[in-house]
Amino acid sequence: MARQKHILVLGAGVIGLQTAISLLEVGYRVTILAEHLPGDDSVEYTSPWTGPHDFIPNGPASLWYAPHVRNFKVLPKSDLPSPFVSGAIHDGIAINTTPYLKSLVGRIRSLGGSIIRGELPTTGGLLHALDAAESILHSHQITKPVSLVVNATGLGACHLVPDSSVFPIRGQTVTVKIEAKHITTMFYPDANASITPRAGSGVSVLGSTYEIGNWDREPDPEVTKTILRRCKPLAPELLNKDGEFDVVSVNVAFRPGRKGGPRVEIEEMKSEDGQSKRVVCHAYGHAGGGFQNSFGSASKAVGLIDDWFSERDLKL
Repeated sequence: MARQKHILVLGAGVIGLQTAISLLEVGYRVTILAEHLPGDDSVEYTSPWTGPHDFIPNGPASLWYAPHVRNFKVLPKSDLPSPFVSGAIHDGIAINTTPYLKSLVGRIRSLGGSIIRGELPTTGGLLHALDAAESILHSHQITKPVSLVVNATGLGACHLVPDSSVFPIRGQTVTVKIEAKHITTMFYPDANASITPRAGSGVSVLGSTYEIGNWDREPDPEVTKTILRRCKPLAPELLNKDGEFDVVSVNVAFRPGRKGGPRVEIEEMKSEDGQSKRVVCHAYGHAGGGFQNSFGSASKAVGLIDDWFSERDLKL
């Protein structure tokens, strides 16, 4: 049966992890291979740093999810602290990303999935990288042939595929002591100010920037000052006796943007000599929406994979 096939998932961000879970739940055997795993704090590993907020140039009424959340209400300007120009309130959920990602790992292992840490070559093309991936699997005594690969490498797809439409969206945030009472986002004409409590951790994340095409890994001190200044009016409960935030860390991460939006599709790849073929289900390019999109993206990937195996079986 197709559902007994072995699927290799490249990448252990939220998209790769949720896709692996969805595949395991319907009966596929799954191995994850990734350079970075939950618990890592590398700038190249975006998922742990996120604080899901949207940048809305036309104000909160243009939020795509406004009709779909409970108690959404645009605030009158008179209710907003200076110098903010627009805002809204609604019921919402804040995810403490690192524990959430670790819980996905636990779910994968409970379903019988395997997780391997390994680095793939980013030169030589995707087929070369997939050959290297199978060698890594064999070195870990995973010898069952790989029937299909899920490419959930995020920003890494820029060089791995390669896909020139993939680009970084740099985000700089500041982690401060104390959990805020609410999730808050206030919109400036050219940016926003956001506060996301990390439930159970004793900290909140302040943000953020949305810098398209910026690969700079180092925090910008002036941006840090701007974030702190803009967030001060929004959560006075986070300020110390001197009226300042107690900063825990300043963070930089890169959202995996892609021109044209996320790529979730099957690609059949043949070697130059035509002697070998790999089947890849791409699942990358979700920009800042990885957590929000992870279930839908995974569901689509499973459907595509099921259909591919079903069509192949009909031809046999």
